[in-house]
Amino acid sequence: MATVNEEIYLLKGTSLYSVVGDSALRTVTPIAIDEVTNSRYQLIIDDSSFFYVYIGKLSVSRKKVRAVIGNYLQSLFPADLFADFTYYEDKGVYIALLYRKEFQEFATSEIELFRKARRISTVFCELVSRYETFLFTDGARVYEKKEDGLESLASTPEGTLTSVDLIAEMIPLKADIALPGIKRSREAMNKYQALIATVACCYILFLAAGIIGNMAESKRLAGYERQLQELYEKAGVASSPDPYGILISRSDRKLMAPYRVMDVLNSLGAAVTPDIKIDLMSLNEKTMRIEGFAPDFAAMEALKSSMESTLKKPVTIDDSRQSGEQIKFTIRYEP
Repeated sequence: MATVNEEIYLLKGTSLYSVVGDSALRTVTPIAIDEVTNSRYQLIIDDSSFFYVYIGKLSVSRKKVRAVIGNYLQSLFPADLFADFTYYEDKGVYIALLYRKEFQEFATSEIELFRKARRISTVFCELVSRYETFLFTDGARVYEKKEDGLESLASTPEGTLTSVDLIAEMIPLKADIALPGIKRSREAMNKYQALIATVACCYILFLAAGIIGNMAESKRLAGYERQLQELYEKAGVASSPDPYGILISRSDRKLMAPYRVMDVLNSLGAAVTPDIKIDLMSLNEKTMRIEGFAPDFAAMEALKSSMESTLKKPVTIDDSRQSGEQIKFTIRYEP
């Protein structure tokens, strides 16, 4: 919650504004970054600095969330499409925020502006923290937030909200995002504090246990080494002077998929008509499967033909059957 003495700033591009006043009387006034002298304020970043991607619920530990989201984004976008990313989590659902390169460059040059902020958010994240569904535009992209997803729209429907409409309602901020490499997250700080406490405890225990502790640790280490050696033998690399390096080399040669996932998704997006529903997509290192419903067999064949025309490669219908008044189908793409 913002306090009486806590400043609120809005960052739009490379321009900073001071948000002053209460509710409908609130005003937004330009301010130079070097005029920010206090060390306790809330910062709202304009949504045009990010591109939002719906991730959904993840059944992974907190420390693995960023790695899992990063792998997912790399399967969708070329590596040089965005500078970096962070994420926002609400009620167990994750949404990725991809940095625009201009924002990354500015944030790096004005890093203290972000590191001093007590809370950082965007209007979009504030909407997610308050509503299950909404229409919102950052001025360039239009997002439709649904209960189970996020869609980028080509047009701007009536009733679409903007930052100007909402800036007064979003304060005090509810959401809080960490900016890796720019602003250290509370989670990281907690880990750091936990590490200090752990090291202190270990030091005290070491002094108390002395030689007995060293002997126990040596025995445990020897056990780990034996288990590791057994794994190397099972993998067939135990005779190498660098078995771990051999494992890494083998894993590097295994591609996640021999095709551009984004190309398939683009072809699917161009082929899908309003009366076709895509129910499930799955991929592995060889195949991508798409399941869905079509109103009739002709619409299903038209979807297949359109994808083949875009991809310049065959698309196979693995299964198609009547399901109520619709046709349930499974499409396989295996270049």
